[in-house]
Amino acid sequence: MANKNGIIAKGFLLSVFLFSSGTLPAASMDPLSGDEISAAREAVVQQEPVVRVARSRSPVEDEGNGEEVLLIERHISEKGSPDSSKRLSDVYTYNYQANQLVRYVVNLDSNEVESITRTQGDQLPLTEAEVQRATEIVFNDAEELGLLNQQYQQRTGETLTDADQLEIKAFTFLAASLPGQLNEASKQCGIHRCAQLLLYTADRVVFEVSPIVDLSEKRVTQNIGF
Repeated sequence: MANKNGIIAKGFLLSVFLFSSGTLPAASMDPLSGDEISAAREAVVQQEPVVRVARSRSPVEDEGNGEEVLLIERHISEKGSPDSSKRLSDVYTYNYQANQLVRYVVNLDSNEVESITRTQGDQLPLTEAEVQRATEIVFNDAEELGLLNQQYQQRTGETLTDADQLEIKAFTFLAASLPGQLNEASKQCGIHRCAQLLLYTADRVVFEVSPIVDLSEKRVTQNIGF
């Protein structure tokens, strides 16, 4: 396992809700309904059977292969463009094998995918399934669990055996947030999809270490210390 020494930095969240008022007719600017979100998701799954819909109760069993749906929102079209009269949705997925953010533009009238765009280095906020997977990766790492157990015993006098004993916050982690302070594995974060976990006891006492988890490689790469 890579060396896990370093200093802590804040996790980064990318804002993905870009809104420009007045670019579309009022009816087209309505947020997506629950039925539309489901239809957009289904259109993408039919287009790309590898897409995982994050319905598994234990996401780690899926091992993060294929694509996972990250975000579904209404597509914003420029006023006067050919798409401005259409009801469209953007479905963002992440492909862990290619390390690409994939955007599908779905026509909600025809339930068809109109375009697919793939980019690398663009990271959206973590889903609940990804936070769960990152937590499971940490607790399945014997070395990591031993370190966290030491921290937990110092704070509570008890043994840490289960993630339910902790309060956990997680953020998308980018290597650019800590230039010059990361090991080689953590330097891939941003190209790889990574999570930074902030750990607290039940009474909100913070741990002195914060694991960095590479979700693409399914491993802990480093501990960032206070």
